[in-house]
Amino acid sequence: MNWIKEVRLENFQSHLDTSIEFSKGLNVIVGQSDSGKTAILRGIRWVLFNQPRGTDFMRVSSDFVRVTLTFANEVSIIRERTSSKNRYIIKKVGKEDLVLEGFGIHVPQEVLDAHQIYPLRIDRDMELLLNVSQQLDGPFLLEQTASVRAKTIGRISGAHYIDMAVRDTTKDVAKLQQQTKHVEAEVNILKEKIEPYQFLDHARVALDQSEQKYRDLKRKDEKLSKLENLKNSLHDLSISEETVKKHLSVLKGIDEWERSLERLQFINEKKRSFQLKRSQIAEIRKTMDTCKLWIQKTNGVDVANKNVTVIVQKYNLLTQLNYLKKTSNRLESSLLDVQTTISKTAFATLSEEQKVQKLLQKVKRARELKRLEQSYKTLNNQMISMKRTIERLEEATMSEEKYKQLQSNIQGLESYQLLLEKLQDVNKRLKDGATFIAKKKQEELQLRTNYEQRLVEKEECPTCGGQLNRSAIKQLLNGG
Repeated sequence: MNWIKEVRLENFQSHLDTSIEFSKGLNVIVGQSDSGKTAILRGIRWVLFNQPRGTDFMRVSSDFVRVTLTFANEVSIIRERTSSKNRYIIKKVGKEDLVLEGFGIHVPQEVLDAHQIYPLRIDRDMELLLNVSQQLDGPFLLEQTASVRAKTIGRISGAHYIDMAVRDTTKDVAKLQQQTKHVEAEVNILKEKIEPYQFLDHARVALDQSEQKYRDLKRKDEKLSKLENLKNSLHDLSISEETVKKHLSVLKGIDEWERSLERLQFINEKKRSFQLKRSQIAEIRKTMDTCKLWIQKTNGVDVANKNVTVIVQKYNLLTQLNYLKKTSNRLESSLLDVQTTISKTAFATLSEEQKVQKLLQKVKRARELKRLEQSYKTLNNQMISMKRTIERLEEATMSEEKYKQLQSNIQGLESYQLLLEKLQDVNKRLKDGATFIAKKKQEELQLRTNYEQRLVEKEECPTCGGQLNRSAIKQLLNGG
């Protein structure tokens, strides 16, 4: 049997923080008036049955009130109320604390199940708290009315079940009597209504016989239809047989025809292969002719390269001669300036020997300039001939470029062939990858089905251990 082992009152009426331990059996609380004896019973009543209600029992100047009951089975129930909280806390050894809030005026069922001290319900609107009485409560049931005492005694003794059975039986009997009268009235009405239809039994027998005859006629008609279909089929088969015989007479030599057809197909395949090879040979010959033409056009490439080297050398020499010509022109201009200066300074006193030497130098310089002028003309003529040679070699250069372009096209074709092979390999790998993905998706679907079956059989969440039904499993697997 469970009993209260300890009670602790905090800010409950006159108790600031009071703890009282009880022993099993009878316990007596003794003290002066207004020392808080009744408050202890009121605190126990407040925890067990949420009475009294409100906050009038909260100690003055306090912001909370709390009463804790500890039972012999080591279960503790804490009733706590503040300006913003109104809750129960149930503590059990080895289990997490259970906090209950928002329960209204009724004690939560979890609290009643924890302390197992239930009020005695007399009827729908009345219940008695037999385990804890108020200070001025009278002896048991003496202050109650006669009807309440009778209900209470009946409830305690179990006589209310007999009263309920008698009341329900009386209601059922009255209801059945009403239903019997109603059914009898309906039976009389139905008897009056079915009198004009007494002939229906004979009519039903006749109708059954007619239906049997109709079914027989229908079955015979179906047989007749089948026989007509068989007759038509036989006629069609006879015609088909004659046609087949004609065809067989025509196709007596079909074996020889098949052998001839095979020979013709073989000859046709050889013809197609020969035509393909012929077109390939024609294409190769055309390509060879083109290559020979380009080779003929490019025979003088080596000679042209040598001529280009000679032309470059002569062009460099021509550049030097142009430079010398410019130098000669500058010297001639200087010579004229000197002659002008000499003519202007003839009156100067220079010795004849010095004059002769200067003249000799100038004559030597003039001869050198004439020789350079002749060389310049020769180089100029050579340069003109070289330009003509270069113009003739432009066509050879263009041929060489076309030959290089042909070689580049051949290399490009080979690279395209390599790319085509790579593309085929990539397509094959893509196809293999698609097959692999489809296989893995099938395996995933099978594993998902097995997992769902395991969850349905287990009916328990593998993570939290909670109960699962089929709809919750579907939602869990779909990521809900």
